[in-house]
Amino acid sequence: MACKHAKIEGNTTKYWVCSLKNKAVDDYTCRNCPLFIHDNTTDNIVNQFLSVFGGNYGR
Repeated sequence: MACKHAKIEGNTTKYWVCSLKNKAVDDYTCRNCPLFIHDNTTDNIVNQFLSVFGGNYGR
């Protein structure tokens, strides 16, 4: 998911939350949202990957 409004939450089970709607979303509903803003910066994608797997892996 590559929206500027989506963020990852959860301790053991990670899930996406829309920061505007304050509710859990999946990829399909996020892409069809009228508020979707594409964010594909490399650093943001790496940070999201690392936050999902819970480590910094040498960073």
